Amino acid sequence: MPAPPLDLLWARLDGNNRPALETRLSVLDHGLLYGDSAYETLRTYAGKVFRLGEHLARLRRTAAGIRLELPWTDAELAAEIAALQADLQGELYIRLLVLRGVGELDYARNGAQRPTLLVLAGPFVEQPEWLYTRGLTAGLVEMRRSPHQALSPTYKTGNLLNARLAHMEARERGWQEALMLSLEGHLTEASSSNLFLVLDGVLSTPAVSDGILEGVTRNAVLELAVAAGLPTRVASLGPETLDQASEAFLTSTTRAVGPIGQLGGRNLPVPGPLTARLMELFRAHAGGL
Repeated sequence: MPAPPLDLLWARLDGNNRPALETRLSVLDHGLLYGDSAYETLRTYAGKVFRLGEHLARLRRTAAGIRLELPWTDAELAAEIAALQADLQGELYIRLLVLRGVGELDYARNGAQRPTLLVLAGPFVEQPEWLYTRGLTAGLVEMRRSPHQALSPTYKTGNLLNARLAHMEARERGWQEALMLSLEGHLTEASSSNLFLVLDGVLSTPAVSDGILEGVTRNAVLELAVAAGLPTRVASLGPETLDQASEAFLTSTTRAVGPIGQLGGRNLPVPGPLTARLMELFRAHAGGL
């Protein structure tokens, strides 16, 4: 998931734009101390933030889920993004973060605690060409996806250790991406992307109820597939389906549609015919990649 180099990242904090490396947060912000935050990763196509409304809606669902009250309207959040975007050029990678804010070193809720709003942005780094000719390597790791009964995986929070440890495990095994199971043994997603498999010609993806983040790009791909009359299936998928898949790909804001060329050591076509069709449909929908 390429992100801008740190020296090219800019930040907007307290109404000011400055280089991210020169931006300072309080060491007493609970977003830093406890990973108590919500965030969204966005990107632009032709200068426009892709599906901003859906990202903001998911941000609000996450905030509500972790009892974090947002004092900003969607219009105000969009204006903060636009204020940073105005000082930058070209296509952008954007991260919108809401941290709990400065507070005492305890878990008690503090009515006077005001959330911190931080926007990061920098030039979007295009995916390498090999992604679309060789594809990613991915496989199942031992690390399981956090269950709904703990910190719900449907929330996009700053607590990313579960996914990060899974990614580290994948790298140690020689894979570029980790595929994770739920505690019940169902496929969920990759460490930072949603998973799609082609099973007997049907585009298949795990259900949200099995412990995935409902990705904005995932939803866009499903909508495009249905509109194009392609057979789709959203359901619980067992790990055995990885061996049955004729094609596989991952979706995310930064990858868009990223083919998997090697799945648990088994080679797959890159891109397969259905994957290639969806890549084409997504390019047309988003206005280019």
